[in-house]
Amino acid sequence: MANYILLKIRKIKLEGDQAIGLLHQDSLKKIETQPGDIIYANDKHWWYGGLRSVHVRAGKPLTEEKDKDVIGLTEEKITAGNLKEGQEVKVEKIM
Repeated sequence: MANYILLKIRKIKLEGDQAIGLLHQDSLKKIETQPGDIIYANDKHWWYGGLRSVHVRAGKPLTEEKDKDVIGLTEEKITAGNLKEGQEVKVEKIM
């Protein structure tokens, strides 16, 4: 099991629950995560100490090849985590 994976942020729009992060099915397998698990996305630079980070629940898996290296987050979660679209973040399973 990988402790974390590096993915780029892509802004998505969701109806209803905004605290969801969408990952490709291969990414979910790499960090042994199922939909509904809590995942943590944070800036890959250690010196930010969690100031640029967000917790979300894993949503349904993405299946298209173009989505392999992305995590889909809503604009609300990107802003709350002090993150930017296109930014590379470390993603890991919390629980």
